[in-house]
Amino acid sequence: MKWLVALACLGGCYDVPAEFACERDEQCAHGGLPGFCEPAPHRFCSVADTTCASGRRFRERAGGGLGGECVAPPVDLSGIADAASDQSIASDQSVASDQSVTNDQSVASDQSVATDLPGAGDLAGDAGPMPDGATGCALPWLLVAVEDLNGIASDRGTVIQYSLASDPPQRCRTFTGGNLLEPQPWAMSFFPPNVLAVATRSTRLRLINTDTDLTIRTMPLMYANPIGVFPLRNPTTGETLIAAATGFAPSKVDLVETFKPAGTFVTSFVLTALFSLTAVQGATASPLDPNRMLVLSQGSAAAWDGNPWTMAKTKYANDAASDTLISIDSLKAGATRRTVWTAQNVGVGGLYHTDDVALTPPLTPNGLVSCVTPPAATCTFVHAVPDPTQSGRSFAICDDAGASELNARYVIRLDASACTVVLSGLTLPSNRHRPARLAIAQ
Repeated sequence: MKWLVALACLGGCYDVPAEFACERDEQCAHGGLPGFCEPAPHRFCSVADTTCASGRRFRERAGGGLGGECVAPPVDLSGIADAASDQSIASDQSVASDQSVTNDQSVASDQSVATDLPGAGDLAGDAGPMPDGATGCALPWLLVAVEDLNGIASDRGTVIQYSLASDPPQRCRTFTGGNLLEPQPWAMSFFPPNVLAVATRSTRLRLINTDTDLTIRTMPLMYANPIGVFPLRNPTTGETLIAAATGFAPSKVDLVETFKPAGTFVTSFVLTALFSLTAVQGATASPLDPNRMLVLSQGSAAAWDGNPWTMAKTKYANDAASDTLISIDSLKAGATRRTVWTAQNVGVGGLYHTDDVALTPPLTPNGLVSCVTPPAATCTFVHAVPDPTQSGRSFAICDDAGASELNARYVIRLDASACTVVLSGLTLPSNRHRPARLAIAQ
């Protein structure tokens, strides 16, 4: 056997330390699955393991006698009064058991947040002074996720906040989660009074306190392509959950994972199986019922109003004929239910929208709305959300496909008659920073 080892070493051998101290999650990936770099004082790798109370187990080369042991479960930092019921609803749902997926990465929380940071674990947001700029940003907000594509270890994503209470929108502050936000933040949603949930392309869902801009906690996600983050109420408990829709590919929802506001995993839904659909391209909160979600299934319906708890669905909006819809976002502003779809075709891009005031489904989306005076000659629409302050108006990201600069993207506000630039990617810190996704906070 020794000669086999010698031959193998002709390709290059090196000493592997008995203990491996990690610096970031990417160093801990194993067998094609994500790993986790546990925080100080350990700095050892762990992997998902549902037999552990924390949902994670240390890898064999963890030091200090921790190899193979379960990571200690986190202290509940949330201050949520119902923490005693954290184990409740997975078996209480009326969903057929073969339609819900037990997430093998389920984790009560992430260990990466130092609990001695002021306000780091307070979902109620009453744990420290408010940073400059936080007090003057009146709701509703436009949130712009900005990705950092420099490709170095220090890359960090950001979320820029605008107040829509003024016209034009007022830029307020930039969220970084205490400089911990992963390089590619994509889908996100605001949960009052002060929690911003951001799903990133690092298979992470990060909760940020918008009063302190500190990370509350992070949870692992199954897939690396976030499609949507939105509130979903559990009808059994009445609790609003954080729902994260992700996919193996950027254009398809494979799974919706749900978490309690404290970070505890609840259950997962495979929407294609749940609603008998061939494919799902998008999912968002239903403006009709907080227990339900709107589901985009190209070729089937622009929006199904689906109840994941009962597996029932009804058609809310008809398909958009020959146009390719790539995203759906919806909200309720007063009595009006506003839904926006991003359309992306060869040579054509724009939005479809509905403004529903007690209309009878299925609705027919209005459109196609494009920029009257686009900021770029080749304006490809990447993502869009409805404007809660005015019917028929939306915000969108326009990508200048003809530009040589990677950051030639524009956040625009548009309706049938006007198109104005809110943020130019060319003004961001470098040509490797660009707007990636949008969200509305109310």
